[in-house]
Amino acid sequence: MLKALCWIIAMAVLEAFAQTAATQPDPNLGDCLKGFSSCDVSRLTPSEAASVSAAGKRRNLEQCMVGSFNCDPTVLTPPEAAAARAAFKRRNLEKCLGGSARCDPLQLTPSEAASVMAAWKRRNQNNCLSGLPTCDPLQLTPAEAVTVAAAWKRRNLNHCLSGSPQCDPSQLTGPEMASVAEAFRRRRPKSPRR
Repeated sequence: MLKALCWIIAMAVLEAFAQTAATQPDPNLGDCLKGFSSCDVSRLTPSEAASVSAAGKRRNLEQCMVGSFNCDPTVLTPPEAAAARAAFKRRNLEKCLGGSARCDPLQLTPSEAASVMAAWKRRNQNNCLSGLPTCDPLQLTPAEAVTVAAAWKRRNLNHCLSGSPQCDPSQLTGPEMASVAEAFRRRRPKSPRR
């Protein structure tokens, strides 16, 4: 009787262990699905191998869509390759419109190139209006050059009025010079009288 009881307990333990092992996911399958180098493909069942292959193709498509160097375009289907090319062109256009040095202007269509040039001109005008060293004054239209010159004169006058070392007094008019002299007198501490 005791032997039979031990036998029943042993069988129950073995069955519970077998069920636990069957419900726990295979770590190798998880590694393969994630594309880890620790994957042992020889241990996969045919259905697991198909799942791993599909996961690898999905990962590759994702890499191609974001322009990763890990992309293998040779395994893309024609529609996936077209989508990846369209994504590349969108990213390139965004870089060009933003003035990135990583822009490839040879990939732009004529209308995209016109948009990029218009964006560059707007950035250049804003740079000139702000007095930035990246301003290319030779690319301004005559009207833009007048506006930029007026903005520079206002900035220069403000620099002079505040006593900034960026002031260029040679560019001030007579009345502006008088205003600057008055601002200087107001800023100067009064010396105590003796």
